[in-house]
Amino acid sequence: MLSVGITGSFGTGKSTVAWMFARQGAKVLDADEIVHELMAPRGKCFKAVLRQFGPGILQHGRIDRKKLAGLVFADPDKLKKLENIIHPAVKREIQQRLKELAKHTENRIVAVEVPLLLEAGWTHLVDCVIVVTANRSAQLKRIQSRQRMVKEEIFRRIQSQMPLKEKIKMADFVVDNSRDLRKTKNQVKNIWEHLVKNNFKNINR
Repeated sequence: MLSVGITGSFGTGKSTVAWMFARQGAKVLDADEIVHELMAPRGKCFKAVLRQFGPGILQHGRIDRKKLAGLVFADPDKLKKLENIIHPAVKREIQQRLKELAKHTENRIVAVEVPLLLEAGWTHLVDCVIVVTANRSAQLKRIQSRQRMVKEEIFRRIQSQMPLKEKIKMADFVVDNSRDLRKTKNQVKNIWEHLVKNNFKNINR
């Protein structure tokens, strides 16, 4: 089994690329979905996050991720405290799920979508890394089309992450998602065919 890490920056279209890999036949693990599970009322991180940030982050008994994001992305110290709670638990879940998926021969490629894969230093969890890029205009348009966020808030999110130019240096493959989806699909298809041609082996490291 080959594990492919998919990362990028806020609004570059990581989930779109992961979906395209799924269409090619990959199994997908979504770190953001794992975070949702961990912060659910019965999740492993719910109580720790609530203790750290207080009941003001709750909405109908659940952690309101928008409220929480408003707190942590405005304060680097609070963001670090949240990461210290969430990251170890997410890493353990990814490792466990990859181990389980590796038991089944049909899972030849697993795409692991992790926004902070490089920032967290988790490249050892995967066999190769795909960085999804987009120009700033495309990022803003994509984010504003699906979320009600002012530009200042968007820029704070983007600036909290490693610059894309640094991520590109650490990538085995780069997908430019600045333009239409057809061009993105072609890039994903080329990467998939490259992996198939090399018998799904990690050939870049």
